[in-house]
Amino acid sequence: MNRETSSFQSSDTLVVVDRSRRRRTLLIAAGLAVIVLIVAFMLMRAIPGDFAIAAAGSQSMAPEVLATIRRDLGLDQPLMAQYLRWLGAALTGETTGTVRGRALFRGCPVSSIPGGT
Repeated sequence: MNRETSSFQSSDTLVVVDRSRRRRTLLIAAGLAVIVLIVAFMLMRAIPGDFAIAAAGSQSMAPEVLATIRRDLGLDQPLMAQYLRWLGAALTGETTGTVRGRALFRGCPVSSIPGGT
């Protein structure tokens, strides 16, 4: 076979190769996205300190208040439940710093804040 004959491919073959390449690329991209999301979540959980104390603004807050903040943020739930809640918020575009659609530090609906969703 000469070089021209061996490099010739029909358009049907190119379509099949192109589809399989796209499928493989999409699978790799989806797998990479899952890995990135898991790593991002775990890095946020690895930060030292208690987010409930940071959200309260004081370490001298009553334990009941800190427990309420932890419950509202879902920090009292198992890690998998926290991840699924975080993932759902990330995929739906929920802004960070919100608890059930309310601004965490303002206590008002997010939709009432300019630029809020």
